[in-house]
Amino acid sequence: MSREGVEVPEAAEVLDRMTDAFFALDDDWRFTYLNERAHTLVAKAAPEGSTADEMRGRRIWDVVPAAADSVFAERYRTAVETGEPVNFEAEYEPIDTWFEVHAYPSDTGLSVYFRDITERKRREAQRERDRLALQSLYRIAADTDRSFEEKVDSVLRLGCDYLDVPFGMVNELDETGQTVAFAHGTPEGLQPGATMPRDEAYCKETVETDDLLAIVDAVEAGWGDDPAYEVHGLGCYIGGRIRVGDDVDRTLCFAGPEPREGSFTDTEETVVELLTQWLTYEFSRRADRRALERKNERLENLASVVSHDLRNPLTIAKARTDFIADDAPDEHVEAISDSLDRIEGLIDDLTTLARQGDVIDERSAVDLSSVVEGAWTAVPTGTASLEYEADCTLYADESRLQQVLENLFKNSVEHGDDGVHVTVRTTDEGFSVADDGPGIPPEEREKVLRMGYTTDDEGSGIGMAIVSEVVQAHGWTITVGESASGGARFDVTGVEPME
Repeated sequence: MSREGVEVPEAAEVLDRMTDAFFALDDDWRFTYLNERAHTLVAKAAPEGSTADEMRGRRIWDVVPAAADSVFAERYRTAVETGEPVNFEAEYEPIDTWFEVHAYPSDTGLSVYFRDITERKRREAQRERDRLALQSLYRIAADTDRSFEEKVDSVLRLGCDYLDVPFGMVNELDETGQTVAFAHGTPEGLQPGATMPRDEAYCKETVETDDLLAIVDAVEAGWGDDPAYEVHGLGCYIGGRIRVGDDVDRTLCFAGPEPREGSFTDTEETVVELLTQWLTYEFSRRADRRALERKNERLENLASVVSHDLRNPLTIAKARTDFIADDAPDEHVEAISDSLDRIEGLIDDLTTLARQGDVIDERSAVDLSSVVEGAWTAVPTGTASLEYEADCTLYADESRLQQVLENLFKNSVEHGDDGVHVTVRTTDEGFSVADDGPGIPPEEREKVLRMGYTTDDEGSGIGMAIVSEVVQAHGWTITVGESASGGARFDVTGVEPME
């Protein structure tokens, strides 16, 4: 067909050139036309293959019987009954394919345009899986109620679900072999506690690389004759190294008995790297915690020795001074008594310091005013006076916060003049303790909180070190400065008041 010398293609030719599929149905649901793309897709869904010509004249429900009860049939009938076009997206499950459909009714039947959008839907689903995986990791990391073991198990479950593989493991390797430390969904030979020679472990390669080890098909990747594949038969694997800084090599890995259909995506590898990095943090934190527990245990043992083994002979020595008081010169007895009192004070300070620890584990809502009052009452203050504006609630260890205030009050009273005035106030970043005593020279302020530093011949230099230890254990900061009246001022910052 032509017009003024120009070839005009037939309608069928135009429809066949379309990238979208198109078919037309008459008012009895019989095919009247299918372009090439539509024929390909309909033939894929039909139980028996037919040419486009063989499909014409047959009812769509006879060509594709499974479609009769599908959402496609429902929407087509709606369009015919209402006379209104319908547009929708739906999956035709028998062929695992998503379609975007536009159906237009007419007096003579129905015209249907549709396209395969499976890849787009898969990308959308993958993005949603990526989002949910990252969201789940954040929730696991932020959950302070879960134990270390529960968090590791949650990470393994998350990785298995996200990667669609059945096995998740955390392994420990040394020179002799590998031990499965944690596992989810694994067969008997890979259960927690299972051991194997190093050459039977996939992870032997993981610990030798700075990147992930990703195996889509173990046989194609050359693992077919490797002892690890021969023993465990893992068809796919992805794993990363957990770097803790001790003598043990650790890995996080996910695996399955069958090869994967496709490569691990960049995002999947990124998620596995994030899981590996997060477990690295958790394992390092646990190692630090165990080291701290061992240190605190040693300190507790030291505190017991100082408190009991030294205090008992000290008590005997103090009692014996009463027996020699009548026979010895007063100045000698007084000197001995003062020395014994100083030793007792040192024992008290050393015991307190040894039992402080470096980390605060138990915190609660604490009313600062109440703690100030309790600390002031516990200190021999003589003629000193206290003024405070501390109406706030802090998240702290109450007994150890009181120890801080007691020691600061003692410092003001012991170094100040008679009747020294002490002030406690809240600040934008925490609270301050100040006095109107002689103050601390600028060149000495950095030394005040150091262990053993004191300007008092009778002082131990431990009390202010305890203040620094407890403040740091809370995650706060303490600085030394000058009060408005020229005395000493201690500012504790980094404190977040509770609303």
